[in-house]
Amino acid sequence: MDKKVSLIVPVYNAEPYLGYAITSILRQTYENIELILVNDGSTDQSLKICNNYARTDSRIRVIDMPNSGVSAARNRGIEEATGEYIQFADADDVIHSNMIKRMTGVMDAYEKDLAVCGFEMITLDAAYRIINRTLCTSDMLGSECVLTREMFYQHIAFILWKSSLLECSWNKLFRRRIVEDNHIRFPEELSLGEDFCFNMNYFQHINGVVFVADKYYYYLQSNQNSLTRHYREHFFEIQLFLVQRFEQLLRNNTLISMEEEKWLCEYMAEKTIQSVRNLFCEECQLTPLEKKVKIAKIVNHEFVRKAVYRAEYLQPDFVWIREKMKFSDVAGIYACMEGFSDKGNGDATDFCGNAGWMNRCMVIMCNFILKLHSFQKVEKVRNSIQHRGIKATIQIIFRKPGGER
Repeated sequence: MDKKVSLIVPVYNAEPYLGYAITSILRQTYENIELILVNDGSTDQSLKICNNYARTDSRIRVIDMPNSGVSAARNRGIEEATGEYIQFADADDVIHSNMIKRMTGVMDAYEKDLAVCGFEMITLDAAYRIINRTLCTSDMLGSECVLTREMFYQHIAFILWKSSLLECSWNKLFRRRIVEDNHIRFPEELSLGEDFCFNMNYFQHINGVVFVADKYYYYLQSNQNSLTRHYREHFFEIQLFLVQRFEQLLRNNTLISMEEEKWLCEYMAEKTIQSVRNLFCEECQLTPLEKKVKIAKIVNHEFVRKAVYRAEYLQPDFVWIREKMKFSDVAGIYACMEGFSDKGNGDATDFCGNAGWMNRCMVIMCNFILKLHSFQKVEKVRNSIQHRGIKATIQIIFRKPGGER
């Protein structure tokens, strides 16, 4: 008999889309599941929806708790879980009908302690129409990669930076035994990065991991809640904490190669850019001086400066930040970001002399083609442009076997 999978879904005021999430789970081709819906003090009709579904399917269990946050809700679900495997999903997302069957299949076949699949980030407008799609997949590694623990740690920084697959919890299948034996839980004191903390704690105890390139999870977000609009007060401090913790995880488990050091620096450089951009979100109410003080704190941090100067790749629209950081030109960075923000987070070329417009045009063109037809080669080109830029993508396309061109 198939091993039971406990699928944990925290629910908070998810009335408009909760039904889609639950239905996508109940329609799985893998039937031996328990769906644990944890109502986190919703004030809308979410609890009623959960209970209505529970009456129609005995595999559903509903837990009602006072509002305590997503981490507390997931932790409560872990405590209630009885399956051999644990999986997470959010109440406003949907999953592919074959997700659980494929993930359990590779876990059982290869006897590894973690399975990771690709996902698609879909941005919706107020009318729930798709306005942007971003694919995150491990196809740059291969279609189905079985890594031993040693191999995983040898390449973990590359995988983190290049695939975006290691931070989130909902594209993975975990062994409940490992979670319980090591009392792995989501940190309830964090409002950001709690998934990554959970994952890093879990990574310490695995014998290996299986990556499948298929995109089985669909992460839906409203354009109103996008990172370009929503300001997070302690964004930089949390990102710095997460990256330094990740670095420590590496040092505790492997000898970090120079190549992995580079990937880690590029990852931190990206988080630095995101931290600066966070200060110019639409919802940020800081004064110009307050923003400059925070910029100074970011660009003067020793760990950040090392990362930005050692990184070979920076976002094309933000290559200028390396020069501005040389003498900590806070006013210069502020001026560039103000111009960037005034143009709707579009092109910073006019303000800082960079040309990222071609990358974006090519990505938009690929997205247009993919809306009409699903071409794997177009997906790979689009993903490569997003991760590496158009110049590196062209070099890869025209590189012949054996490294010749």
